[in-house]
Amino acid sequence: MATHPWNDFKMCGYSDFRVARLDDCDILDEEADEIERVISEDIRFDYTDDEVDFYIDNYSIEGILICYVQDVS
Repeated sequence: MATHPWNDFKMCGYSDFRVARLDDCDILDEEADEIERVISEDIRFDYTDDEVDFYIDNYSIEGILICYVQDVS
């Protein structure tokens, strides 16, 4: 029987994702606010605060948003 990595790590899917513009320009602060709102609405459509926590980092990589997602214990 094949084992899958999520059995060992007790997770399946992703732990983070990045959002960037297709035209190679930096995401502006005004755009970042709207993107963060859309991401939040999308995640919260399926998961409550008690199920999933997420943090959007717009400082580690200039012009790119990184969204970290994790289960709530």
